[in-house]
Amino acid sequence: FRAGRTVVRPDIAADATLTAAEKAAHAALQLGATVNVPLLKQGRIHAVFFVHARGPRAWTPEEVALYEEVAERIRADVERALAEARLRATKSTLEAALESMTDAIVIADAQGRIVQFNTAFVRFHRFASRAEVPLTPAAYRDLIEVTGRDGRPLPASEWAVRRALRGESATDKEVDLRRIETGERWAGSRSFAPIRADDGRIAGAVVVARDITELRRTQARLQSAHTELQRLSTARVEAQEDERRRIARELHDDLQQSLATIAIDAATAIEDLSPRETAATDTLHAIVRIAEQAIASTRRIVRDLRPQVLEDLGLAAALEGLAHQFRQRTHIDCRGDV
Repeated sequence: FRAGRTVVRPDIAADATLTAAEKAAHAALQLGATVNVPLLKQGRIHAVFFVHARGPRAWTPEEVALYEEVAERIRADVERALAEARLRATKSTLEAALESMTDAIVIADAQGRIVQFNTAFVRFHRFASRAEVPLTPAAYRDLIEVTGRDGRPLPASEWAVRRALRGESATDKEVDLRRIETGERWAGSRSFAPIRADDGRIAGAVVVARDITELRRTQARLQSAHTELQRLSTARVEAQEDERRRIARELHDDLQQSLATIAIDAATAIEDLSPRETAATDTLHAIVRIAEQAIASTRRIVRDLRPQVLEDLGLAAALEGLAHQFRQRTHIDCRGDV
């Protein structure tokens, strides 16, 4: 029996292979004759198909063969039922997993027919209910128009399921969609890949889609804000440059000329004084020196505010001039490379 062979006992009470205790146990169950057919799975006993009679019985070979055939059918039916139960459990788990996802997910077979999809898929394609979802690829051509980012309508052969069934994979491929009957438009991002069987052949396709309409709008608003910020930044710099030019011009045209007038007038006054008026002469000389120093400082301020070389020769020459001034002032070697 443990070797997987059928055990036939036509008379339990007279069976020499059974102990007295085993015979008593059979008698208590009113078993006079039995046929035990082991049900094997991968070479191991998985169950036993048991046929019995209350009294001794000469089991015919035909009866034993029938019991073995029935046992085999029962084994096959049980295994099929268990497999179907596991499949239902797996399908339920898959459905629960798909429903928990916010992205639209669709699974198609090797012919492109839809075999599984979640509620997010229904919402993504603007269907009112699951019952409205077509299960064949051809039906979508009359319902939805798909275009690429360049505005070119995509033929059905370039849709995600078709490409995946050709063995292609892609991530975050952006498309624009439009429901033909309502005109509603939205943007989507799709990722897709083929589903391969154990032997490597393509058995189906899986597509994940996400509505990025609001993301596009947010990106457009950010781009607009960035452009406006750049405009404001440029306007601020231009305003600063205008103010620098105005201040430099006023320093050059007004203050510097006033200081020069003071220095000239003081020098003229020195010439008009007699040699005996030394105190006044010293004071006027000091005024001339201060005026000349102020003129030099004013020129430096004007040059720093708006270097004339920047106006005449451009940025590179102005930077080289600043490096030269830095070398002269600090005795540190400094060279500009623009």
